[in-house]
Amino acid sequence: HSIEQGRPIYLSREQAKHVIPSPKQHQRLRGVAGSGKSMVIAQRAANLASEGKKVLVVTFNITLWHYLRDMISRVQKGFYWNQIEFNHFHYFCKDYLSENNVPWPTKKFTDEDWLTNIPDIVKTMISNGYNAKSRKYDAILIDEGQDYHKSWYDTLSKFLSHNDEMLFVIDEKQNIYERENRWVDS
Repeated sequence: HSIEQGRPIYLSREQAKHVIPSPKQHQRLRGVAGSGKSMVIAQRAANLASEGKKVLVVTFNITLWHYLRDMISRVQKGFYWNQIEFNHFHYFCKDYLSENNVPWPTKKFTDEDWLTNIPDIVKTMISNGYNAKSRKYDAILIDEGQDYHKSWYDTLSKFLSHNDEMLFVIDEKQNIYERENRWVDS
């Protein structure tokens, strides 16, 4: 992606504070629908990739990461697309397990499987050195954080490099699954 391919993204002063890469920091960004949270993720991902950082942009559903990819393509930054990976949490787990020769179960998953069992399997495997594709990211940018569980956040954190940068974007008003989000403040 070259600078000429992009179009200017105009950010408010508040938004501009959050697009600057911040190594060794896990940050939370709250905002209501339409406040520019996705623009912040797009600009920050492009900024990180332009520095040669490996970035994972992860959402709760597949539709949003396609939208974020389109927004990133508009950013006026030079970067290589292979520096940014897009996924949503469930497919990220499925891809990781498949890469490490763990067959994906054919049974219908329960809430307990998604909330605890699958994240625990992934965390245990990565902690024990299973990482066939050498998945490590300098930064992980999470959109739709209100739909996440702490176990999912903890699972993704295991894939951070020494750069250890995470941006967790949340809109409590869009918590349609009524997730308990008090853990986000800590």
